[in-house]
Amino acid sequence: AATLSVVSALSITQQPLSQTVCNGTNASFTIAAVGVSTYQWQVSTDGGTTWSAITGATTTTYTVTARSTSLSGNLYRCVVSGSCGTANSSSATLTVNPITAITQQPNAQTICAGSAASFSVTATGASITYQWQQSLNGCNGPWNNISGATSATYTITNAPVTLDNTAYRCIVNGTCTAALTSGCGLLTVVAPTTVTTQPISQTVCDGAAVTFTTAGSGTGVLYQWQVNTGAGFTNLTNGGIYSGVTTASLAISATNPAMNGYQYRCLLSNAVCTTPVNTNTITLTV
Repeated sequence: AATLSVVSALSITQQPLSQTVCNGTNASFTIAAVGVSTYQWQVSTDGGTTWSAITGATTTTYTVTARSTSLSGNLYRCVVSGSCGTANSSSATLTVNPITAITQQPNAQTICAGSAASFSVTATGASITYQWQQSLNGCNGPWNNISGATSATYTITNAPVTLDNTAYRCIVNGTCTAALTSGCGLLTVVAPTTVTTQPISQTVCDGAAVTFTTAGSGTGVLYQWQVNTGAGFTNLTNGGIYSGVTTASLAISATNPAMNGYQYRCLLSNAVCTTPVNTNTITLTV
C-alpha cells in the first residue's frame, strides 16, 4: 500500500508591521503563516539592498531588545520555509525616537527699557512642542501661558519698565517624554537715566574756582562732562584745571579770561542704557 500525504501550501497570513518606539523600549515583529516548518528573521541596514540573518531569531516573533536610536530605519523581514517552498515576508521598518530632553536653558536678560529681549530653549526628541509661560513675580510664580508663544524662542519687543523682574520659562513636550519644564529666565528692565538736576551757568572773576553740578535718576549713573571752546563739544579728562569730569560735579580750579564764553554740558547714562542723555548747555563767564 502507498500513502499519499498532501501538506498545506506555503502561505503568509499575517505580515510583520512597522514599529515606532522610544529609545529604551522593546519592539516586536510578528508573522503568521501556514505550511511553514522554519522561520528565519533577517535585518537590513541599507534600506533593503542587502539582508543578514539574525542569529537565534527563528520563531514567529522577533523582539528587538538592543534599543537605540542607531537602529532607527532598520528593516526586518522573515524568511519562511516549508515542504512547498520558501517565501519572504514584507519588510517592516523600525523607528526609534529619542527621549525628549532640554539641552539649553533660557538665560537671564538685562536690557534697557524700550529694547528687545529673547529667551530660547534647545530641545532634542521627536514631535517637539513648546509653550512659553510668564511669571510677574520673578521665578517664584505663579506661571501663566503666553498666548501664541509656541516656538523655541520667545521675543519681547520694546519692553517697558513694568516688565522688570518678570520671568519666563518653557514647557517642552515630545513623543517620548512627559512635559518638561525649562529653567527660569529672569528679565531685568533698566530705565534710562534722566536728568533730575540741571547745571547752572556761572559768572566768576579771573582766577576763581568754579564747580558745575548735575544729578541723574537711578542707580549706577555714569557722568561725562564736555566742553565747547568754539569748535563743538569734546569730552573732558581729569588733569590741569579740571577734576571730577566723570562725576556729578565738575571742578575747575582756576579760571582765566580765555575761558570766557566756554560752554559745558554733561552726558548721563548707565551701564545698560548706554545712549546718553544731555544736560542743558551752560556758559562760563569770566
